[in-house]
Formats: sequence, C-alpha cells, structure tokens
Amino acid sequence: MLTFAVVHINNQNTAHYTGGDLMTYLVKQARQGKGFPEDTVRFYAASAVLVFEQLRPLMIAYRDLKPENIVLTESGYGVMVDFGLVKEIEGQTYTFCGTPDYLAPEIIRGTGHDWAVDYWGLGVFLFELTNGTAPFYAKNQARRARKILKGFEFIKVPSHFSSGLSDLIVSLLVNDRLKRLGRTQQGVQGIKNHRWFAGFNWDEFDKQSIEAPIQPTIPGNIRDLGTKKEDKDLLKEATYAPASDWWPDLKNLDVW
Repeated sequence: MLTFAVVHINNQNTAHYTGGDLMTYLVKQARQGKGFPEDTVRFYAASAVLVFEQLRPLMIAYRDLKPENIVLTESGYGVMVDFGLVKEIEGQTYTFCGTPDYLAPEIIRGTGHDWAVDYWGLGVFLFELTNGTAPFYAKNQARRARKILKGFEFIKVPSHFSSGLSDLIVSLLVNDRLKRLGRTQQGVQGIKNHRWFAGFNWDEFDKQSIEAPIQPTIPGNIRDLGTKKEDKDLLKEATYAPASDWWPDLKNLDVW
C-alpha cells in the first residue's frame, strides 16, 4: 500500500496538511443547499488534474478521487492523499474497487479498465463539488449502479452550472472510456485546454502564488505540534506506515 501524498505537482516538502479534508467544507456548503462556487471548484480540481498529469506517463491509475482524499494545507491548497488503490496498468485490469458514487461504468461491468477511470471520477468530482451531491447518488446500491450505467445524459444538469462546466462534465462522463476526455489523443492536456479552464494560470497555481479560495482556521496548538519536548517524545513513539518500494521519479518527468 502506498503512503505518500502529492501537493499537485509542486515539490515543496514544507507543506502542512492541517486544513482538514475538502469534504468537511463541502458538507457545510451542502447544509445550505448548495455546493462551492465554480472558481473554488476549478481551484481544487486543478490539483487533481496536475497529479493525473504526473501519473499518466507512468500508466498509473489513482482510482479513488473524491473530496475526502483532497486535504488542505495551512495556506488552503489541495493535497491528494491515500494512494492505496493506485495501480500501474499495462493494458487493462479487472479489480473491482473505488468509492461507489465514483465508480466508472467499465468497473461496474467488469469488462476491464485503465487510467480512464480517473477522468470519469474527475467528472463526478466536479459535479459533486458544484452541486453538493454526486450525480449518480442513490441510497440503493443497485439503483446507483443502474444510473451510472445509463450515463450522464440521463442526469439533469443543475441550472446554476455554467455552460463550460456542463460541457466539461459531459466530456468526462462518457460511457466509452476511449472517447472520454483525458483518455483521448490530447491526454490530460485536453482537460487543461478546455474552455472552463480558460484564463486559469497553471504556472502561478503550481508556484502556489494564487490565494486559495478556502482559508483554513488552524488552531495554534496544531501549528506548535512537534516543537515541545513532550510532543517530540510522542512522535518518536509513533508507529509509521512502512516505506513503499514504489516511488515514481516525478521530478524528471517531461510534463513540467
């Protein structure tokens, strides 16, 4: 099982992941009957897109994108965590895994899948962050599976979605994985070039020069954790997950 986290594609080792997960903030929005504004959704979706851009040349599928797996740094930037379901895929794999609301149709059918499932997951992610609920949500698992297999054309697009966002989601929630945006010829660049991301400064985002739309409130005692002698003693006694023998050299990929 993998134990590392990626701060989009920024190689800063000083980031503190003390801001809580994105789902915590989404639940607060959902209680008010809404999701995040699209600018906020765009900001946190960009973190996932840049991680996928790193993993694709390695033919690695993440397979578990969801708000719970994006945690925030002290400055409010998103960090993708929990790489327990990642897999290097040559051809196809048939493992049934993932979060029910985010399962791609090919996983449910058991016909074989590859990293295209991440782009389907991105479509669900965009919808859920903007609407407050997932597009195929159902209390009954069988009904949810039927909705996923029918596809996005059977889902009513909320009226507050912009035309650009709706088009991007439709392009990601394509039943045929080979025609799904991201899996087509342009790869992840096709997603970055979509009109919904028009004007988004990817370089400044990578440098973390853009102010994050969510500013976590970090208690002072959390910031100070590890600075006192008793904290250091506790940390020494902590049991850490064993190091993984899988660690891609992300710095040297030709995706910068």
